[in-house]
Amino acid sequence: MKKELVNYKEAIAIIVLFEVGEFSILASGFSAKKDVWISVIIATVFSLMMVILYVNLLKLYPNSDFLDIIINIFGKKLGKILIAMYAVYCFDLTSLILLDALHFITVTSFDKTPRILPAGFMIILCVWVCKKGINILAKISRVSAVLLYGYIIITAIILLQVSDVRNLQPILYNGSRHVIKGTFELIVYPYGEILMFLIVLLHLYEAKKVKKILYSSVLLSGIYMFIMSSVIIMVIGENYASSLTFIAYGVAKHIKLGFLKRSEIWASTMFTLGMFIKISVYLMATGMCVQKVFNLKSYKIILMPLMLLSLTLINFNFDSIMTYNEYIFEIYIYYAFLFLIIVPVLIYLAGLIKKHFKKKRHD
Repeated sequence: MKKELVNYKEAIAIIVLFEVGEFSILASGFSAKKDVWISVIIATVFSLMMVILYVNLLKLYPNSDFLDIIINIFGKKLGKILIAMYAVYCFDLTSLILLDALHFITVTSFDKTPRILPAGFMIILCVWVCKKGINILAKISRVSAVLLYGYIIITAIILLQVSDVRNLQPILYNGSRHVIKGTFELIVYPYGEILMFLIVLLHLYEAKKVKKILYSSVLLSGIYMFIMSSVIIMVIGENYASSLTFIAYGVAKHIKLGFLKRSEIWASTMFTLGMFIKISVYLMATGMCVQKVFNLKSYKIILMPLMLLSLTLINFNFDSIMTYNEYIFEIYIYYAFLFLIIVPVLIYLAGLIKKHFKKKRHD
């Protein structure tokens, strides 16, 4: 029996927060416009199919994480080259998510505060949590997940009073092309990013439990995104939604009911928690990739240097939030699709072929 550092519910909580925390503000998939809810359903079904691949991949090489599986299939030299590519990808995402968080903080709350202050606080907190281990992050996620779903239930109930279901009609008015693009965005971000947990967490469980954890996580995330996206369109309409940088944050401002007059504070809290968890998971994944490539004793010694490099990188990346968003939805999602969907499928197929020929030689 494998040693489970994180229990079943905590594992689900951390994956759900990882997936939907950022969605609580930015909300991808809105290229589908008023049909975004259709894109959410299709992307969720596709992700459930990817769960089958992840589980079967772990079954091929029990007690191995995603990085070990790569080396087992492709050998040390080629395997380490592929892992190094994943290290670059994870590091890039760590920087992008950190920049995402800083954009939100500076634009909505601390526009005159030097960016280095919230960045420094976020970096220190993420590095500290990562050094403590995935189990600490999971315990934080379990509490945060309760707050997240409490927030979405209350928000949905209140916003239904000012919503108009006619904003969702007619279905497919803008054509299927927009739905396909919105689905593609959601498959990559946030669903495809579940792959990171094959590196940092899921190898600690038996395959059957991995299946239950991932199915539960994807379904809970899908329900959240379906409710959130539908409510957004019903409340503010597709045109206004597409013009907002922080969509869900803009919708939260429509809530004015007693103590919930400043509901955007709750939205901001959920977003910050989600970003904190996402940065931490990607940072751990980056550290583990680098550890595997250079045969380090521990990935924890390089976490702070990685975050400082990330802080340096974000100062040269983008001129504005608009440039950043264009990069994410016009460039990033395509190369991320390669790392998150195409390469894992190819790795699984290569593993099947290798197992087949190995079995044939023994026969």
